[in-house]
Amino acid sequence: MSLREGVLSLVAVSIAGAAWASEPLTLPAATERALTRSPDVGAAEAEVRAARSRLDGASALLASNPELSASAGPRENAERRTFDYEAALSQRIELGGQRGARVAAARAAVGAAEARLSGTRARVAIEVREAMGRASAAHLRAEIAEEAQRFADQAAKAAERRFQAGDVARIDVNSARVERGRAARGALEAERERLAAVAELELLLGFEPGTLPAIVLGLDERGRVAEGSLAELVAEALASRHDIAAARLDLTVAEAEASLAIRSVVPSPALGLSVAREERATIVLGTVSVEIPVFARNQGERGATAARVQQARIALKALERRASQEVRLATERDRSARRLLDSLDPATAAALAEDLALATRAYETGQIEFLRYQQVR
Repeated sequence: MSLREGVLSLVAVSIAGAAWASEPLTLPAATERALTRSPDVGAAEAEVRAARSRLDGASALLASNPELSASAGPRENAERRTFDYEAALSQRIELGGQRGARVAAARAAVGAAEARLSGTRARVAIEVREAMGRASAAHLRAEIAEEAQRFADQAAKAAERRFQAGDVARIDVNSARVERGRAARGALEAERERLAAVAELELLLGFEPGTLPAIVLGLDERGRVAEGSLAELVAEALASRHDIAAARLDLTVAEAEASLAIRSVVPSPALGLSVAREERATIVLGTVSVEIPVFARNQGERGATAARVQQARIALKALERRASQEVRLATERDRSARRLLDSLDPATAAALAEDLALATRAYETGQIEFLRYQQVR
């Protein structure tokens, strides 16, 4: 296999063991498979369902159920005996915007859960792309190492033949044998890395060991080129990253809960109606009861929610700073990798492969010394 084929094609790379699937595994298919099997995605989806259920509960018109009370019993005096009863129905009503604050917190929690789900899906997709890239690269390195081992074996055999003919000294033979051993070791290490990359990809995609199909990952799937200035890329990341969106919504949840804790100090009156029968007289009364906030004014919850707001703000700022650093690092790595890849044009790769083949034949025929052959390699 030539360097040009090894570095620039990356097409239909077969990296599994003995059991092959009939269809090759493309990046979209691998991503879809990982998303449907990822426990992290499943947990994030469950979180979204739970948040939506809590929103349904918070959206109820009244936060509590009506309360019915009743009493009955005989009344006796010197003149007669009567049977008295009383029934009352009451409903607590929230004032001061408590329901609105509760709904706002629940709605923001749904948004945060959905953002975390999107972020988890994006992270799994990135992990699949990276794992497939590592597996493809490991396979190619194994093939290159195998080819290097073949050239080293040819050079060692040629050195032995030339030594038998008296053309070279013993040091050439020994050097060639050392290089053959080094190449064999490199091939074993490359194969070990290939097997580890395959095992990682099988685990990520949920394949049984040895059942990973051939993968197809071409250079046209390198992703979008980072365009624009660094400041523009950072601004784009801060505006589009799902984890930052979730952190912002977490702050909204904390602020809404803090607002609810403050509003809960306002008493929620209970309005009701009672009907009573006393001494053969029917009594109908309207009732109202209000808790007087003298001792308990929700101090603990107000302090806790204020602290959670501060925590959410600190977490958001830290995440934004980290995202900015990650964008700077990723941009530089991407541009460096693309410059390196662009430097390996087809003509250069073909020239390297041709030089290696010519040097091997030249050494076998005695046209160059072993040291020069090693320099070419």
